[in-house]
Amino acid sequence: MNTEQSTQGPPATTRAGRRLSEAERLRRREESRRLEARIATVLRTGVIIAAVLLTVSLPWIVLEDRTVGKHYLSVGEALRDLPELDPRGLAAVGVVILVATPILQLLTSAFLFWRKHDRLYVVLTLTVCAIVAVGIMFAAGGH
Repeated sequence: MNTEQSTQGPPATTRAGRRLSEAERLRRREESRRLEARIATVLRTGVIIAAVLLTVSLPWIVLEDRTVGKHYLSVGEALRDLPELDPRGLAAVGVVILVATPILQLLTSAFLFWRKHDRLYVVLTLTVCAIVAVGIMFAAGGH
């Protein structure tokens, strides 16, 4: 028995059953690494932006004048208050970005799987997106 084959698992094949060359396996492995790196970049960027907005705005909210009564912001109000640098608006946008980041990651994944011609993962990713969208609609319908 070939020890190299037993440690690496069965030889990689295409869907048609054709064995892949070593160069093709390396190319696919590198393509998968690039795909994972892009998805990680989307997640990392969203979390960093949200963290910066929340880190700046939350102490500002605590330290600002509390003579004004409590006022809850909608997403639209938060976006309108951004040019005035309202700390509550910045915090609200930070939370929205934090919540939207995984959704953006799903859409990015679907696009990258589509470019890779991997129909199964495109369908699975878009199914998860649809489930999330239905959940958001039900949650928004309750308010």
